[in-house]
Amino acid sequence: MWDAVTKAALDTLPTMQTVLKNLVLYSPTQPGNQYRQIAVVKRDRVFEVRIFGGDVEQEDPDFIANNPNAEVDIYNDRARAYADAERERLQSIINGWKLQSGY
Repeated sequence: MWDAVTKAALDTLPTMQTVLKNLVLYSPTQPGNQYRQIAVVKRDRVFEVRIFGGDVEQEDPDFIANNPNAEVDIYNDRARAYADAERERLQSIINGWKLQSGY
């Protein structure tokens, strides 16, 4: 069990985050947000699927991992996060989005 001082110190440490997957979709017919991004981010011990739109493709890993306007789903394992990102990619394509780039 952590004492209060140790826990407070641990809470101030930066979280470790890595963008594992970043899919970029494009639609010239969408009003406003022409780009849709679906990212899988490993943050400490969990995996986030982060979905957001914008007028330009975002390439900065810090922006992708921390965009406050992203819809975020959290998973305990990588396989479930990847499966969710793939479902979102397929649904986006069904809805008229075109895959532009991704890793």
